[in-house]
Amino acid sequence: DVAEVHVVRGEARLKLRRFEEAVADFDRALELNPTHMHAYVERCEAFRLQGKYELAMKDYKRAVENGYMHANGFLIQAYINFHLGDHETSALNCNQALSLDPDFADVFSLRGFIAMLD
Repeated sequence: DVAEVHVVRGEARLKLRRFEEAVADFDRALELNPTHMHAYVERCEAFRLQGKYELAMKDYKRAVENGYMHANGFLIQAYINFHLGDHETSALNCNQALSLDPDFADVFSLRGFIAMLD
């Protein structure tokens, strides 16, 4: 699958923090397969790491529309909502992540941080 090749290359570029190139790869994957859930999730993460939280949230919602339901996804959404200043929704996202993976340590860290701020 050619779309998957672009996703894999985008993931590699994302790990190297080459965000623009990673986003271009995810864009190409989505041109080839507009319902490629993983491409949306990875592009969401690239946008989040660049501080483009509205774009990140848009991609996360598209991933969910295409069947994405994973604890890490709820954590990503929690981080986005946190950075958008919506701590209440961020805490709810943390709870959703924990409902899927009760031992997800990163979620406990963020939830504790939110509690300290509120």
